[in-house]
Amino acid sequence: LIMTFVMIFTGWIVTGLFNIYPVTDDPTNSAWDILFHGAPSNFRSDETYIYYLFNFVHTCVYVDNNPAKTVAALLINFAVIPLLLFAFLSYKRINLQTGPDYDGLKAWSPFTLAYLTIAFAYLFLYLVNSPMQDQELFDSPRATLLFTAHYIPFAMYQLATIVMSLQQIKFLYKRKEMPFEWMTLGMVRAYFYVTVGMYIVYCVFIISHIFGNGIWSAATPMGQMATHFMMYGFIAISVGIPIICSFQDSKRSIATMRIEFSSME
Repeated sequence: LIMTFVMIFTGWIVTGLFNIYPVTDDPTNSAWDILFHGAPSNFRSDETYIYYLFNFVHTCVYVDNNPAKTVAALLINFAVIPLLLFAFLSYKRINLQTGPDYDGLKAWSPFTLAYLTIAFAYLFLYLVNSPMQDQELFDSPRATLLFTAHYIPFAMYQLATIVMSLQQIKFLYKRKEMPFEWMTLGMVRAYFYVTVGMYIVYCVFIISHIFGNGIWSAATPMGQMATHFMMYGFIAISVGIPIICSFQDSKRSIATMRIEFSSME
């Protein structure tokens, strides 16, 4: 999860220094001048398809174009592979538990593992399917199709973080131990419901703009505030809080589990 922040931050730096968009005949500034002399970036985020569609700059614009897209493609596996390992090891941990309290978790764990594997493994497709770059075609059905193909892998990843959180909440409840002593089951449940609520609003906001009738406009000051709260708020609760809780839980002294892999003979 931390690596997703690193990927976006790196993309923001690379895009600001090296990306030229839109491409025109006007003189451009060198990366040296941008970095050391305060020259403006050659990348205009307010002229991208994302801004055209939503009237705000989503973080993904910083990895939608080369060379930042290539850098993100090199880094994304450092985010995806640990997530896949976590999903698998969580599945094994659940199924190694004894007692009837874990029967429900065990029954759902194969389906959870299957979805998490698909969602995390194909997250890279949102880098493959970049939004429309040709400004003259922003109004075309092809632009809508490209953005939809760009959004679906990201939406699946967002939902996967919720599914992963729900599985961990259920496990903590059955284990009767929370990462922090002051944390109660009611607080964890409230966190989950807020996360789901924000995800639904997030999806409705995106889909409504895809179909041309946004539920609110980010062009207004209140709309801009609501959009940024939705975007950065979801990142904070779906990525930031799990990172803190996972780090705290990792310090707990628990019995070591050994998983062995053997080849078929």
